Amino acid sequence: MLDEEAVDYDSVQFGAFGQESLPGSSHRDFPHRFQGTLHSRLKGDIADELATLKPPLLFAKGPSVTTGIEISGNPGLRHRHLASVTAILQRSLLEGDYIRAGRAWGILLRAEDSGHTMDLRTNDRWGIGAEILLRQKREVGNADRAASRWLSREGLEKAKAYYERLVLQYPYRKVAPNATGPLDFYIAMFGLWIYSVNEQHSVELADIGKAGEEVHRSGRKLDDGRESDSASASDMELQNSREREQIRKNALERVQEIAARLDELLASPPYIDNSRFWKLRGMVALWISDLSVVDLASESGSDLDYEDSSPTIGNSGEGYVYHDASAKEERRRGQQRRKDALAEAEAAFRHSESSKTA
Repeated sequence: MLDEEAVDYDSVQFGAFGQESLPGSSHRDFPHRFQGTLHSRLKGDIADELATLKPPLLFAKGPSVTTGIEISGNPGLRHRHLASVTAILQRSLLEGDYIRAGRAWGILLRAEDSGHTMDLRTNDRWGIGAEILLRQKREVGNADRAASRWLSREGLEKAKAYYERLVLQYPYRKVAPNATGPLDFYIAMFGLWIYSVNEQHSVELADIGKAGEEVHRSGRKLDDGRESDSASASDMELQNSREREQIRKNALERVQEIAARLDELLASPPYIDNSRFWKLRGMVALWISDLSVVDLASESGSDLDYEDSSPTIGNSGEGYVYHDASAKEERRRGQQRRKDALAEAEAAFRHSESSKTA
């Protein structure tokens, strides 16, 4: 009350002499604090104009819209738009709609705030892009349910390229060794790569097992009720062994690709001094040693193929000798590969321990 009476008294005094009151008389604590009514009114006019556009760029929601950014602390129009896109992204990921999630993610990547694009390392947002790239292809081609159970080759290659771009965009800085950078990106990439190869290998083996069980049940008895002969069962088992052997070879090639890429990185810093990469290399070497074991059943039955193509097999028996030697050579190479892989694993684990103590 005293402040209001003082303001009225000053107005009367200046009015008595035919003069206007001081500019600060109508504002409390002028000029140190300004109420901002004019600023708020201007912001409100802008918001009203945006709301009347077709289509409207802003929807009026009471006094919160007409409140200025600096005064109320509410986010601006751009921040609200980005918040809405982020909400769409999160909901699409939860619902498995990776096509829409990819579009929202692209908008966020192109958005700028004060001339700067989004830093993907903040709050570990960089992992979202890889997940979307991995699962987009599987969602589009979900008609082939058998092929959609593991990550597609195309999606994996896109995710790997995405991680490689992150390495170039956020290079390793020696002054900030603990900052999110290539060490984290490559570990995530190799983890995803290993998961994809292992998942495909497991699913293919499971499919062979299921197919063998179905054939065994359907051919267990003949039409007249008699049991099928042992030759059919052995042929089926031999075929399954050959398919498993081919799956093993394919998986071995894919794992060797992982090992070769790791060797390229471990030839230079900062990866050569990182224990995580050496430990990962040792585990991959152990995986190679396991996949180097040849399926003896498939090799022992390989002479049947040669029998079909050789008309003199029953007379000389040279085909059996040839395939027996070939099987022995294949087993010998597998044993040597396994021995070399175990030696590589031991050396990698030693490097890992020395890197920890360094």
